[in-house]
Amino acid sequence: MQADIDGLLAELEALSEREGGMWNVGPQGGALLAWLIGLLGARRVLEVGTSNGYSALWMARALAREADEGALVTLEIEPGKIDMAHQNVKRAGLERVVTIVEGPAVASLQALGGAFDLVFIDADKGRYVDYLREVRRLIRPGSLVVADNILSHPKETQPYRDEVEADSTFDSVLLPIAGGLLVSRFRT
Repeated sequence: MQADIDGLLAELEALSEREGGMWNVGPQGGALLAWLIGLLGARRVLEVGTSNGYSALWMARALAREADEGALVTLEIEPGKIDMAHQNVKRAGLERVVTIVEGPAVASLQALGGAFDLVFIDADKGRYVDYLREVRRLIRPGSLVVADNILSHPKETQPYRDEVEADSTFDSVLLPIAGGLLVSRFRT
């Protein structure tokens, strides 16, 4: 039986609007992440900040569409959000694609190995620079790092933006989608 992922995404979006506490990337942001995965031919994706699993569903569905499906590793610290994300991933039938790592993001990043094709950062805005510093060893030339909330939380994310823009190994573009997505391509 095919899971109704679009229906689940709409349900999660309505829940977020109704109850708050989970500000998802929205349909445009989710579609962009899925589109980037397809354009990159990404096989391994990392998400910092799972929340209720909304963006994870978009990315995992894109990874699962290929015959040689990829893998999404997503990090979350809050137990209630972890439980909700597990339930949503299961409802979507994507548990074979998604691994939820529980715990503080920086420590979880330090424990990861391998290279990721795309990294999506959408967690504690004040820690974005810390996440970027840990992610650098997990990306390769051509990998993308996408950070959300650059426009909606400018004060908290400015140190991240400054660091990425000062780093000559990244080419970046700011897109006015979701909370403002800074898409950075790692060159070297």
